[in-house]
Amino acid sequence: MLRNNMWVMTPDGVGIVYTYNEPVSTIHLVNAEDGTTFAEVFFSSNQVRQATYEEIPECRRGASKEWFYKRGYV
Repeated sequence: MLRNNMWVMTPDGVGIVYTYNEPVSTIHLVNAEDGTTFAEVFFSSNQVRQATYEEIPECRRGASKEWFYKRGYV
């Protein structure tokens, strides 16, 4: 289940759920190289999935691998 502030993979790359709504959620796309937010896009929940730990930009992780694993980022 998606939720606000969750890291997700979209057809356009990795991002963060800004506003979770059905049928369309707002996602902030993040540059995988430097972690900057570069776009606000809209996707339905069937177009996105929770990102894996490795897909989250390293500079944006800010917590241990175990912390992410406990929250499903495997």
